[in-house]
Amino acid sequence: MSEVVGQGHITPKPVVASREEAELVIDAMKELITRVGFAMVQDLNVLVGFPLKFNDSKWGWHNLKEVKIRKVRKRDLYSIIFPPVEEI
Repeated sequence: MSEVVGQGHITPKPVVASREEAELVIDAMKELITRVGFAMVQDLNVLVGFPLKFNDSKWGWHNLKEVKIRKVRKRDLYSIIFPPVEEI
C-alpha cells in the first residue's frame, strides 16, 4: 500500500489484484456511507487486509464521488485512488 499525506492524516492508496476487487471495495465503502453517513480509514484497511493504526477510526470520508480506479502500469494490478481523508 502506498499512502498520500493530506489534511493531517495519510490517505491510503490500496493496490488490489483486479478491477473487480477494486469495485467491490468501493461498493462496500459507499454502502457504509449510505448506512451510517461515513466510512473510516479503518473500514478500508479491514476490507483490503491492511494493518490498523490507532487513529484510523478518526479519519475517513462522507462521500466517495471522486474515487477512481487506475491500472498500475506494466502490472496486472489496480490502484484505488481515494479523495483526501477528513476528520470524522
